[in-house]
Amino acid sequence: IALGLRLLTAASKAKGCEPDRGDDLVASHSTPAQRAATLVHKRAINQAVMKGEWKLAVKLLGLMMERSLKPSPAVWRNVVTCCAKAEKSKKATGLLMDWVKLSEEGKS
Repeated sequence: IALGLRLLTAASKAKGCEPDRGDDLVASHSTPAQRAATLVHKRAINQAVMKGEWKLAVKLLGLMMERSLKPSPAVWRNVVTCCAKAEKSKKATGLLMDWVKLSEEGKS
């Protein structure tokens, strides 16, 4: 999981991809690549949630969105629950509002 995230991070810093980001291009290259990138992020988020690392879970969720990957409702729920359990109600509420907004726009 860590290797997959490092590869995408390295791709984001690659030169010659302008105006796009390299990680976005890699993640959207093909259906299998998009699925693999989504699974890597999902598993990393689940590991962070299991360890109670809410900041990491929120950061990985944000990276998914930046890389044009669509988090499942279960991923959203896991991150919001992790924030709530860590008593980060403002962050949990913010994530819920983002989820609702994206859902209304048809992006979640």
